[in-house]
Formats: sequence, C-alpha cells, structure tokens
Amino acid sequence: MMRLSVLATLVGVASAGVRQSNLRQSSLEVSAKKQDLRVCNAFPAEQISMIYKDKDLTDGEAMGYKECRKFELSIKKGDKFKFQTGNKSTSGVFTVWDVPECDAVLVLVPHKRAGAEEEVSFLSHAFCPAKTAQVAVIDAYNDKPAEMTIADLNTKDKASEKLSFDTVLGVAPGSYAINIKLGEENKRVQLEAKASESYVVIHTGWAAHSKKDVVPQDLIIFPSAAAPSETDSKSPKQEEKKGAEEKSGASTLSASLALVAIISLLSQ
Repeated sequence: MMRLSVLATLVGVASAGVRQSNLRQSSLEVSAKKQDLRVCNAFPAEQISMIYKDKDLTDGEAMGYKECRKFELSIKKGDKFKFQTGNKSTSGVFTVWDVPECDAVLVLVPHKRAGAEEEVSFLSHAFCPAKTAQVAVIDAYNDKPAEMTIADLNTKDKASEKLSFDTVLGVAPGSYAINIKLGEENKRVQLEAKASESYVVIHTGWAAHSKKDVVPQDLIIFPSAAAPSETDSKSPKQEEKKGAEEKSGASTLSASLALVAIISLLSQ
C-alpha cells in the first residue's frame, strides 16, 4: 500500500491541478510566526539575485540556475522581493499579500513564463506544519507536462503511482523514487523523506523553436539528501513494458485521501 496522502487544496480562485496565469503579481500566504524562506531559481540558464528592503540577500553571489537556498527572514504582508537576472536586463517583483496563523516554510520559484519572457515570473507555495513529510510538485517548464511517477521503496512490490504537477503530497518517512520522462530520456531521482520536513520537486527547462535557445529539461528536489539520480534512454518497447508493470502495480494500491493543510500554489 502506497503511503501517500494528497494534500492539495489551492486557495482563492485556484483549484487542484490548475495553473493560474492571469495574475499580474503573484501572491503567497505566509506565516506571522516562524518563517523559513526557500528560493529555487528555475529561470532558464540564468543567474538571479534577490533584493529585499534594499538589501541583496544573495550577498553579491547570484543564485545559479537550478540552485536553491534558504533564508531566515521576518516577512510581513505587503513586503516585496525584487529579482534580477545576471545581466539585469530581466526583472520581476513578488509581493506578499496575506499571513495565515501558522509556522510556515515558504517556497518561491522565480521562472520564465511563455508570453512574458522579458519578465521574471513566480510560482509559490506555503507549507504549514504536519507530522508527515510534505512534497510540493511544481512545473516550471513551458511546454507540455512530463510524465512522472513516484514509487514507495519501503514496500516489497515497490508499487508506483502517477505524480501530478501543481499538487502537494503527504508521505510517510522513508525512501521514494521519482521517475520522470524528459523527452527521450528517463530520469530517476531518489527522495529520502523525513518526518515533518517540507520538500519541493521542480520540473525545469525551456522549449524554443531555435535550438540555441533550448534549455534541457531536468528535475530538482530541495532539500535533498538523496542518492545520485539516474538517467537512461529506453526503447519504445521497454517503455511500453515498464508502463504496463507500473499500471499493474498501481492497480493494487488504495492511497488514502486526506486534507491535512491549506496550501497556496499560484503562478503569475
């Protein structure tokens, strides 16, 4: 039995599995108490700096593409974060709107959005405390979503289930394998989930008509104390066989659905 619980409830006009693209500025519900800000740079192939209250939080060392960092801040309603790419030609402002009454782990993902390539856009999520590990699954790629599954390595059958973007899962502590199809390649990333920890899984990359503008797809997990990831290419027959095995294993699962926390996952 897969030890997963779906926690996804999107706040406001958002609904589970729906990306909101009509917002001029992103919003994030954050805590008025203890706050842990985690920023992951998903802006394709660009370094990025972050300015808060006229202070460069990156201390002159811009965050590399696919890099994540933690910041300890006392964030309040109305606060603004300004993000700039390495050449300072592209920027964007993230505004904090509301403050729920819980300790919070705040996740902010600056990225590049189709139709707004000259701006830094944002995806965000706020974790409230939970006894389980929580995993937010975010798609920062501008083309069609990738196929992705999660397997529980703590069980004998290691059965797997489909993993959907823009959702949040609660998982029991232990080892899990996340498999994603990136074009012609398959990548496997192992997640070592700890009780009460909050994780983010981000699909990155950039699809473009010109080959020189393409940034290869990838999958990052933060925080990560996992085993090295594996990437391989498989034939269509191998993929068909693997898919049949996963479908057979998933049919034996009875994953329980439980609303544990209220979360927001909104895109600009």
